[in-house]
Amino acid sequence: MSVEDVDRELVTAVGKLDATTERINAALDAWKESHDTLGRALDGAANPEVVDVLDLQEAAADQLDEARAAVALIRDRISRYRASIGAGASSDGKSKPPGQERLASPRRPSNAVGVDGTEYPPEAAWAVPELPPRVQQKGDHTVGKVKIGNRPIPGAFRSDQGDVWVQEAQKRIKELGIRAWPYVPFHVEMRAAAMMVRSRVTSSEVVINNVPCGYQNQPPGCHQVLEPFLPEGSQMTVSGTDRKGRPYRRTYHGKAKR
Repeated sequence: MSVEDVDRELVTAVGKLDATTERINAALDAWKESHDTLGRALDGAANPEVVDVLDLQEAAADQLDEARAAVALIRDRISRYRASIGAGASSDGKSKPPGQERLASPRRPSNAVGVDGTEYPPEAAWAVPELPPRVQQKGDHTVGKVKIGNRPIPGAFRSDQGDVWVQEAQKRIKELGIRAWPYVPFHVEMRAAAMMVRSRVTSSEVVINNVPCGYQNQPPGCHQVLEPFLPEGSQMTVSGTDRKGRPYRRTYHGKAKR
């Protein structure tokens, strides 16, 4: 085969790889919608087999990410081979990676990056520089920053420290009859929620070097407790980073009648 013939075949292969990447991207979008829907549906579920569904979805997303990375690597090697044989000058424009033509479009701000390279939602950038590396194993304590309304609370909160807000959270959980593990009132999110209730503020933001307990492990944790704890009309947005170092962000809307 001539160089031109080889190049035509390679361009065809690259086109198929790009189509594969588009399908993987679509699969990841569908996975995210499914994950979010399941997360809402399984709020409060205590059956371990049911809760494991979310972990299985996380594993599936990891596999899709790995497949997308493998396709990108293959594509890159083909491009380098084309360059090495002097091909591609007339057809480079036909083999741009999916999305390249959209690079000039307005883009979502970059994720905030922690000291250990883990990613947080861009909205958490105000707090991330003051957070330690993300929680990775038992014994690590969650650390968080809190805004009540638009007012940042000085310092950081640790999940192993007690204070008056722990007591407030414990009292309200008991009064409302909410099921929760005994350690839940010590967590940053619940202490911030107790501050909201006491001060009658209707919004807050919390950034933690973790995800809310009960989201990726056994409920009922903060993930299940926040909404029945917070009064109707109030909301808390929690940003964090999951066990894979990926951004987490969710707004919890109050459902308590008082």
